[in-house]
Amino acid sequence: MESQLIGAVAGILSAVIGLYAGIVKLRRGFKEELREETTKAVEYARAIAKADMELIRLEVQQLSKEIEQLDESFEKEIVFVKDTYNSEIRNLTQKIEELREEIRSSNSSLIALLSKLLDR
Repeated sequence: MESQLIGAVAGILSAVIGLYAGIVKLRRGFKEELREETTKAVEYARAIAKADMELIRLEVQQLSKEIEQLDESFEKEIVFVKDTYNSEIRNLTQKIEELREEIRSSNSSLIALLSKLLDR
């Protein structure tokens, strides 16, 4: 009977050790699977971040081109306004000179008329 008891205890102990070994094996497998899933998730996140960075780089590049075009347009507009302003100043200067000449001529005519009237 003792041998049967020892056999039964040994069988139960073997079953418990086998169960523990199976649990340890499952746990290791689960850890490895979790590690693989984590690695895949990190790689996916890196790929998304890389794609986002590329999109941002392209947007910055596009905005830089737009700013450059606006700057060129602004420079052209400034040159145009400056040329127009200078042209208007020349026209006004010419008109002022013409008006001065008319006033001189009118004054000369008035002086000549006054001189004739005074001489009589």
